[in-house]
Amino acid sequence: MVDNVYTGYMMCGDKRIEIGDRMRYMPMGYFNDNSLGAIVGTLTNILEDLQNIGSRVIIMVIPGMIYSFIVCIMMIVFDWRIGLIVLAGIVLYFCGLTLLQRTSQRMSPRRMASQSAIVGAVLEFIQGMAVVRAFNTAGNAERTIKAAIAECEKQNVAIELAFIPYAILLSTVCLLYTSPSPRDSCESRMPSSACKKKKKKK
Repeated sequence: MVDNVYTGYMMCGDKRIEIGDRMRYMPMGYFNDNSLGAIVGTLTNILEDLQNIGSRVIIMVIPGMIYSFIVCIMMIVFDWRIGLIVLAGIVLYFCGLTLLQRTSQRMSPRRMASQSAIVGAVLEFIQGMAVVRAFNTAGNAERTIKAAIAECEKQNVAIELAFIPYAILLSTVCLLYTSPSPRDSCESRMPSSACKKKKKKK
């Protein structure tokens, strides 16, 4: 866990510094064409997601994939029938991951846009506080922020609901390969032979 946090902080910290250095040399037209909310949202929310998820991919997912393929190869060497069963599970799991990734690629841009919109609305409200007080337009500013929050909530809920079927599929595949046999009277997830030996010792 500490390695995940440290890797994420180091990776995104360097990227934030790189983006900040780059911003110093950007033409003024860039800031006219792109809202401040989109820029700040990229530097905060999007990089925070990358910092929390990207480090897990590097530290946990990639070694897990390598370990799975090594186990599959060893199972094929031990018994090709068992190896094919393990390989079928790995292929089925990766098919679910592929579908999950496609759904994420399709829905993530809308979620990122809603996050940038809410950051932009908050920044606009704070920066224009003097104007809001002078002309008594707090109601309009409040409605803009509430609309941005509602849209962000809608996109977050939509992407979570879209992920649920794939999460069920992946969990089912894992349970097929980790659940105890129905013939096993032991409640643990050890093989039947191991449970019998354990009972004899008792």
